[in-house]
Parts: sequence; C-alpha cells; structure tokens
Amino acid sequence: MKTIFPFLLILFTTGVNAQTKLYEDYNYVAFDLKYAKDTTTVDGIDWKKEKLFSEFTLKGKKDIKYAISIQNQSSASLLSFQKGKWEVQEKINITGLTLRRIANKVIISEFKIIDFDNDGNEDLVCWVNTNINGNQWSLIYLNDNQKLVKLWNDADETDIWARPVYDADAKTIRTQRDGGANGTSDESVFALDGLETYPVSKHVQNREEENVTDYYYTGGEKWELAQTFEDNTRFVVFKFPNGVDAVEDIDWKKESLSTEFVLKGVTPLKFKITLTDSSNAVLYEFKNNQWVKKEELFWFEWPDGYDKNNGFTYSFKITDFNRDGNEDLVCWTHTNVNGNEWTNIYLNDPESKSLVKLENADEDVWASPEFDKLTNTIVCNTVSGAFGKSYISTYTLEGLIATPVLKKETDFSEIANNTGDSAVLRTYKGENGIWKLVSEEKIKPETNDEQ
Repeated sequence: MKTIFPFLLILFTTGVNAQTKLYEDYNYVAFDLKYAKDTTTVDGIDWKKEKLFSEFTLKGKKDIKYAISIQNQSSASLLSFQKGKWEVQEKINITGLTLRRIANKVIISEFKIIDFDNDGNEDLVCWVNTNINGNQWSLIYLNDNQKLVKLWNDADETDIWARPVYDADAKTIRTQRDGGANGTSDESVFALDGLETYPVSKHVQNREEENVTDYYYTGGEKWELAQTFEDNTRFVVFKFPNGVDAVEDIDWKKESLSTEFVLKGVTPLKFKITLTDSSNAVLYEFKNNQWVKKEELFWFEWPDGYDKNNGFTYSFKITDFNRDGNEDLVCWTHTNVNGNEWTNIYLNDPESKSLVKLENADEDVWASPEFDKLTNTIVCNTVSGAFGKSYISTYTLEGLIATPVLKKETDFSEIANNTGDSAVLRTYKGENGIWKLVSEEKIKPETNDEQ
C-alpha cells in the first residue's frame, strides 16, 4: 500500500527562471506556461510555442546547478551548468504523466528533488511512466558533489526503478512492481554502496496461470533462482442442503454442514469443519480414530464464493502459507468495504502432528498476510480509506512464533471525528513481543488554497 499525503502548495524560487514547488512535502521542478489553452492537461500545451525550461540548485556539501528542458510530452533534457553555460548531460524519455499536475499555468512536474540516499546531498528522482496498476517507474540521479550520476540496475540491466524506496538503516533500495490480479508482480531489494547497487533478494509472483507460482531469487552479480513454489491453494467447500441454493435460505436450526479434508505434508493430517450458523464454525481433527474438537472458528459468506452446483464459501483456504512443504489452514474471518482480508492462520506442525494457531502482537487476526520465504517475514496490510487508520506491519517468522519488527500507521480519525485537522503518522517497533511507539508526527492534508 502506498499512502500519499497532499500538502499546501508553496512556490519557491532558486534563481533566474528557476523554480520548484513544495508538494507532498518534497520539492518538484516546476515550469511556467505562457500559451496554455487548457491548463488541466498536457493536451492543452502548444509545443511549437512553449519553451519550458527550469533551473534549480541541488544543495549539499557542494551546491550544484542543474536545469530541465521539456521539448514535448515525451522528450526532456537534463542540463548541467558548466563553465558559465548550460550543457546537455542527457536526454530523458518521459510521458504525459511526468507533467500531469497543471494549475494556474504552472506545471508541477514529477522531477522530484530529494536526498534519496540520505547522505546530505540533494538528488533528483523522476517518475517517468506508470500503467493501470499504478506502478511508479522512475529514474534516480544521485549527487556525488560534482554532478548527478544516473543509478544503474546492473542485475536487471536497466536504469528504471519500480517505486524505489531507500532504507537508510539497512542501506538498501526496495522496489515494487504491481501486476494486478492476473499479472506478474515482483519485489526486490538492492544494497546501495556509493553509486553502485548490488542485488540482495527478489520475489516474483506469477498469477497469469491457473495456479499462482512464486519465484525467489538471491543476489550475486546477477539474480540467482533459489526456490520455485507453485501455490496449489484449494478451498474447503460446503454443499448446499437439498432444495437450497443460497446461504440465506439455510435453516441453521435444522442443518449443520460439514466437510472433511486432508492437509498434505510430512504427515497427512485429517480435519473437518462444521458450520453451525451463518458466522460460526467448529474445527475438528481426527485423532485416535475419532473426531476431536480443535477450535471454534468464524466465517463469512463471500458473495462471489459459491454457486448452487459446486457449493459455497472461500472462507477456509488450504495452502502452504510458510512454504515448508506442509499444508496449513488460513481462515478468512471477515472483510469490509475497503477489501481487507482479516484472517486466522493455523500452521501445520510436523512435531505435534497438528495445527497450531499463529498469534500476533496486534490482535487475534492477521490483516491480508503475505509471507516472504527468503526473509522469513510476514507483511500485513490494512487499508482504512480516507477517515480511519491504515497500517503496514512486518513480522519475522521462526517456526511457530511470529515476532513484531516494524509497523507504520496512518491515522485520519482526528479529521473524521472533527477534533482536529491533521493526519497522524506513527512508527512502532517490536520490543519483547509487543509494539512500542517510537515516533509520532502530525501532517496537515491538502487544501485548495495556494500561496
């Protein structure tokens, strides 16, 4: 999830014809339009007349002067100020997206001035392309105190970075490319050493085939495939009683529906789930030739999760969640309008030859959990919409124990309750198995006023 905080637009000048705009708490290179007929889109720009040029100073141990020249909505130039004159350093291919914010005859471009690598020198990052999935393909130019140097991804042989984020503590760059529901997505981690990058880990998920396949890579000079995992996820399906073809028509006073299933692994384990009403169920395990009650469960009717011929409910998913070769049980207990998937996770424990409920530091459920085998981490994501709390949290998984590591929370409830006009950003770190608040910052949302 990417949470964006729009900010009040404030105009800054850094020299003759030089300008940047403060937007989303960053400086963006801005351009003045002189002949705009339509000031809301790039389609209204007369490229034969406009000469879009903006110079700016990158601050650091040694300030350096640069400029951007826009020729049209697909071509731009990066210029450096050398010996009293402007010299083209390189041509840049852009899209209309790079010039998408236009207001009052001012283009606020996607050339962002930011100290990307946290070394005290301002760098330049340009978001040059996107697609229907909201990917942010960007160029990164690092400031070496003399000039800007374009950061190259040698492992993938490209200068394009997908939604790059720098971790100053780990000195790594994390990238993310989203493929949509039926595409291919990947997340990569690179070590950054000066102006060089080295691949560390990559997870690719292919959802284009009937079964989802995960590919895990480790770094070296190039990516090396370490593991392939084909997700053979299946669901516990319940048959409708005779004469019934909708969940709301089931008479729960008369009916209790059960389905048996086997979890594959080192030792096959036999279980049964019985639905007792429209939201409650019981998990049984088969031990010593008899059914023994294991756990009470919650479930919900997923509207697209059944048909009258094949049965119903996708609440109970059989999958190898922790990628150890043993099938586990993930129970989707409820959702909301934002599409959150709150679940319980039961891991298959070969030692006890049973299922063990995985506990976490937040509450009794896991929010849309995803497991990364290479790093042994679980990432949870809760989306609240415009007026609640959203968060991303990370846990390490060792055996049957999940340990909290980092949690980022965005809280809009102050605005929703009319008790203030700020969003609150909170950062938590895991300590002794619980979350400990380490920082809190208030951020004001966007207004329609300009200064």
